[in-house]
Amino acid sequence: MPSQPGKPGTYPPATPYHARQGIPAMNHRWKHFGVMFLIGDGMMAAVRPERAAKAWVAGPKFWRRTMKHLARHPQLTRTIGVAEAAFGIWWAVHQERDFD
Repeated sequence: MPSQPGKPGTYPPATPYHARQGIPAMNHRWKHFGVMFLIGDGMMAAVRPERAAKAWVAGPKFWRRTMKHLARHPQLTRTIGVAEAAFGIWWAVHQERDFD
């Protein structure tokens, strides 16, 4: 059914959200995604440090060695996870000020 503005039950043609909001909104969304990742990954490391470290054992040799070390030292992994989540929360609060 073609769009007929003003007629009940019809809607204007869809415009992608990012096209209406522009680049600043896309940047905000990427920042939001980054914040969610930091908080979520940090909380996973705080709750299940060995499992969280083992989940990232892939990639270059240096990275694999680091993740294996963190898996063997759960308290260190937990501390890093709490710091990561705290940074994510700080970033979320700071990000909100940018859009007020």
